[in-house]
Amino acid sequence: MRMSEVKMDRRIRKTKSLLWHGLATLMMEQDIQDISVKKLTEFVDLNRSTFYIHYKDINQLLESIENELMEEFREIISHNLDISNLYESNLQLLHELYKDLLLNREIISALLGPHGDFQFIKKLKNILTERIEEVGKSFNYSEEVLSYYSAFCFTGCVGIIQNWIDTGFEQTPEHIADITNRFMVQGVGSILR
Repeated sequence: MRMSEVKMDRRIRKTKSLLWHGLATLMMEQDIQDISVKKLTEFVDLNRSTFYIHYKDINQLLESIENELMEEFREIISHNLDISNLYESNLQLLHELYKDLLLNREIISALLGPHGDFQFIKKLKNILTERIEEVGKSFNYSEEVLSYYSAFCFTGCVGIIQNWIDTGFEQTPEHIADITNRFMVQGVGSILR
């Protein structure tokens, strides 16, 4: 790769990072449909033409962010699936996911906040459901049981993530992963010991 390509790569990454950060910050205060390209570019001190080089509108920027996050989550899931040691495999998976959520805490807080995007939550649910169904099939659970268990786990995980956000990401990803894994595997009985 030539030096000019490296510089261009850095500039593109920096521009996209500014846009991600700016969008996350604005979404903490207002709904996505109230955020214009003009408002975002003024907020991050970029020219609107720079924005349009990368995205056609705010919705495409949001979709791009969500798709990139989903790809990261899918990759983490695909590398952490070991049916023979489900408890440890799931713990490792959750740990990796929570580390990724912490790295992306600004945009995750915005996406799951009061002005967040319901489509992001739906995409997250689909990924978790795929994982649970994959594991459940190896144990011959019925589709009905898997459906309810998946809904239970997803709702619990989102609640834990939102609580983690509300506490300012006070606990480590390892700690949150351990709590989540114990709840998923052992239920409420895990905290009564």
